[in-house]
Amino acid sequence: MELIIVMAILVVLMPIAVKGSSVYKLIDNITVHSLKSDIANLISFAKHYSYNTGNTGRLEIDNTKGEMSFIDTKNELTKNTIAKVTLPKGYNFLEGFNISVSNKGVISGDSIIFKSLNGEYHKVTISVGIDFVNIY
Repeated sequence: MELIIVMAILVVLMPIAVKGSSVYKLIDNITVHSLKSDIANLISFAKHYSYNTGNTGRLEIDNTKGEMSFIDTKNELTKNTIAKVTLPKGYNFLEGFNISVSNKGVISGDSIIFKSLNGEYHKVTISVGIDFVNIY
């Protein structure tokens, strides 16, 4: 009798556990797509801002804080942060670096790579020459 009760409980709980795992993956996938979009939008905003204001800027990636910031470098002493994207807890940038933005809105080509909760690496690439942003 006890064995039947235990098996009944397992039969009831098993689909919940399996479904919970798929919900976790779905949330991670949505977060990854949102982050890729946010990073691409920050890059486009940085180009647009620098072109319209005539100021140079810099995209800084701080992997210890998990932030990507756009900084107006017209006055290097003030370091005016214009916009930033913060990674959710558990997500990490692969490395920290700077990408310069000219006063004409031109950005050098580079790839921004981050690691998601499930351990996969995701890339947002700025193509050289055409300033096109690719999301992988």
